[in-house]
Amino acid sequence: MAPALFMTVRFGYEEQVRFCTDAPAAMLWAQVLKRCMITFPDQPALEKFDLKETGGGAALGLADMGLEYASERVKSRGVYDLVGFTEEGEEYAMCQEKPLPPEPEEPEEPPAEGEDGQAGQAPSEEY
Repeated sequence: MAPALFMTVRFGYEEQVRFCTDAPAAMLWAQVLKRCMITFPDQPALEKFDLKETGGGAALGLADMGLEYASERVKSRGVYDLVGFTEEGEEYAMCQEKPLPPEPEEPEEPPAEGEDGQAGQAPSEEY
């Protein structure tokens, strides 16, 4: 039985997509970049991108493989995270948890009875 020739790439806010690895690495990398590139609000300037096996490990170097078939380096059914690198070589995760929505502001309490600036007056009972 032939191995499954696909990988999963995690990117963005907990998104993921599968790619067939039975293709030249350059073609696969172009599809990954086209489908998975997003910009985060706090993202620094990134010079280079790559894939890294989820849970750690070294970067694959998929962009540098050229016409070599990606399936020769990528694990069958592997799960990889998209990562970016700054000019200084610092890694930046391109797959992040969804940010929590901002907590709603509590509405101001209405003034208590008799505290509405009309001191000493009884509430009106008009109908």
